[in-house]
Amino acid sequence: NGNWANWEERTRSLVQQALANNYVVEHDIWNEPEDEWPNSGRPISQYLEMWRRTVLLIRSLDPNAKIVGPSSTGFAFVKDTFLAYAKTNSVLPDVISWHSHVKESVTDRGSSIPSQVAYVRKYVQDNNITQVKKISINEYQRPEDSTNGGVAVKFFYELERAKVDSAARTCWQEGVRMWGCWPQLNNLLTPQTCTGPEGPERSCLSDWKPRSIWWAYKGYADITGRLVRVTPQDHVYGVAGYAQNTGEARVVVGRVEGKKKPVEIEFRNLDRTPFLTGEGHAVWVEAEHIIASGLEAATPVKVISRRFAVSHNTLRLTLPDFGAGDAYTVVLRQDKTYQTPL
Repeated sequence: NGNWANWEERTRSLVQQALANNYVVEHDIWNEPEDEWPNSGRPISQYLEMWRRTVLLIRSLDPNAKIVGPSSTGFAFVKDTFLAYAKTNSVLPDVISWHSHVKESVTDRGSSIPSQVAYVRKYVQDNNITQVKKISINEYQRPEDSTNGGVAVKFFYELERAKVDSAARTCWQEGVRMWGCWPQLNNLLTPQTCTGPEGPERSCLSDWKPRSIWWAYKGYADITGRLVRVTPQDHVYGVAGYAQNTGEARVVVGRVEGKKKPVEIEFRNLDRTPFLTGEGHAVWVEAEHIIASGLEAATPVKVISRRFAVSHNTLRLTLPDFGAGDAYTVVLRQDKTYQTPL
C-alpha cells in the first residue's frame, strides 16, 4: 500500500541488533521473490522497490554490511529482471544468489549451473561492477532427489565445475508433517521414531542415523588439497583431489542412472603425485560402496583394500555393482610394501 514504515523499522531493528552484538551476518533480504510476490497478489515491481529501499537502509546503518540476493527460485529472474534493475539503481548485492530447482532429466541435474555462473561473471566484468564479490547457489537439489547420493555427487561435480563461492542443499518436507531441516541435516539423517501423543509421555527412539546420502557428502568433505579434473562417463560423475600433506588422493563418484553393473575408473598422470607411487610403481587402494538406501540408514561397504600396479602413470580399477543412486569413495595411498613383487 506504499507504507514502508513497519518493514523498515523491523529491518532497522535487526541490523542494529547484529551491530550491537558483533554478529557476523549476511543479509539475505527475501526468499524466492518471483514466486512469492505474484502468488500473494503483489506485483514484482513492489518487490523491486522493497529491495531498493532495504539495501539503502541496511548500508546506511552498516556500510560494511554483506547483502545477499535475490535468492530467486531460478536463474531466469536474475538474468531477465534483477541484474539490470539492481545495477541501474545502485543496489547490487555483495553476493548474487539463486536456487537450482530446475525440473530436468536426472542426467541433467545441475548441468545449467556452470553456464549461469559464467553469465553472471561476464555481466559483472563487462559492466565494471565491483560491488558483487561472490556467487552462491543457496538452494539446490529437487525434493525427489533429497536422499539420492548419486544425484548429490552430480551436483558436487557441477558446482565445482562452475567454481561457485558457496552452495547450500535445499531442505524439503519429509512425510506428512515433518521438515527434515534440523536436526536431520536437511534429510541426510533418519528421523527419530516417536510413539504416543505430543507431550511429556511421548517416547522417541533413534539418534538420527546417517543415510547413504550422508556418506556421499562425507566423501566429498574428506577431499582436501588440490582438485583435479574428472571426466564423466556412463552416467557416473565425481570430484577428486590430492593432498601431499596427507599423502592421499581421494575421489567420490556417483551414478545417476542406469542398471547396476561394474564400472571402471581410470587415474591418469600419476607421475604428478610421486608421494603416492613412491619407488614401487604401485599404490594402495581402498574403495567403499555407498549403496542407495533412500529413507533408511546405511553404512558403506568396503569392497577394495589392496595394492594396485601403476602402468604408464595410469591406474585402472573396477567398482562392482554400481547402481543408480549409488556412490563410491576411493582413497589412494602409497604402498609401503612396494619391495614385495607384484
